Amino acid sequence: MSQRNQTYYEQLGIPSNAKHNDVGLAFNRRMRAIKREDAPPDLKAEMKLKEAFEVLSDLDRRAEYDAHLRAEMLKPKLGGRTQAAFAVLFLLVVGVGLYWYLRPQLAAETVALEVEGPGKPYQEVVNGAIPAVGRLQTVEMSGQSKHAGIAFTVEEGVAVTSCQGLSPTAVLSVALAPRVIPARVTLTDEELGLCKLEVLGAGTWPLSVSKVPARTGDLVYTTQLGPKGDVTLRQAKVKSVKPRGKAEVLEVTVPLMAEHAGAPLLDMHGRVVAVANMPPGSKETFVAIPASWGETVKVGPEPKPYQGGDTEETKAEAGKGKGEVDDLGVPLETRKKQEELLKKVDPERRKRLEKAFRPPPSVPSDL
Repeated sequence: MSQRNQTYYEQLGIPSNAKHNDVGLAFNRRMRAIKREDAPPDLKAEMKLKEAFEVLSDLDRRAEYDAHLRAEMLKPKLGGRTQAAFAVLFLLVVGVGLYWYLRPQLAAETVALEVEGPGKPYQEVVNGAIPAVGRLQTVEMSGQSKHAGIAFTVEEGVAVTSCQGLSPTAVLSVALAPRVIPARVTLTDEELGLCKLEVLGAGTWPLSVSKVPARTGDLVYTTQLGPKGDVTLRQAKVKSVKPRGKAEVLEVTVPLMAEHAGAPLLDMHGRVVAVANMPPGSKETFVAIPASWGETVKVGPEPKPYQGGDTEETKAEAGKGKGEVDDLGVPLETRKKQEELLKKVDPERRKRLEKAFRPPPSVPSDL
């Protein structure tokens, strides 16, 4: 009697009711065991593990596989016609149950489709991401160069990335094929864990930031970079959206490795809804990006200086807005908050931050 083939669950060593996160953990654990230095190469086992992971890590394919397993369990006990009848009945019951369970969600998705449509074609979304997504690189004081994640442009000369792992003394650059462009941090939001970068000459075709927040059940694309900088997208589904202080944290169905920190999470129209941000001890999380991060903060026109003979009303209009920004165009309220934050930072670290992010000296206009 031939031996029964192992199921995908048995190959990964997990029960059939294992949580979604357990699939990735089990796959990594088995792959490490196969690739030990003292273990002989086993290409066949690696292929089986990858096949099991690809099926079980995809929620739709896993549901189909589970239905197949249940049908296989009924085969030895039932005849052909009876088996087919039970299979049809089972699928009918499952279909009706899913319809009643997902009916509110399906109705909401139908309304969304009527408003925005089903989204752009996959290749169009990829083509829009290619010129805007690049690898973030750092050069430490020691001269050591390393990858620091991913950055993406949201407007001309402006990019966004995760602040995780960025050193205040590091020299930054963004590799947007075929160029490597110097970058510097212009804005840091510690609560979100996100940074804005100045990347001059980049962002001719930026990604737009969605003004519609992501919801549980939404279809999205995770962004990844290959070894040669090629951009790839993988469809996923939003599992949950949870508040964490000021931030909204999203969990999706596709695992994402730490080296992809800063990668944009795109909706079906190619708009950015969140940024990959994996703090120490955290995995597969995205932080919702504020819609304002895709817009340049514009300062209003300078008030006209008061000249003799004006009325009191003209004087008030001339002085309106005066003192709202400093010499560098930064709002005084923002500058005040930055100074208060710096007072709480360790003095030595504050010196390094001021040295690293000090703006260039202004040049007199008459030179």
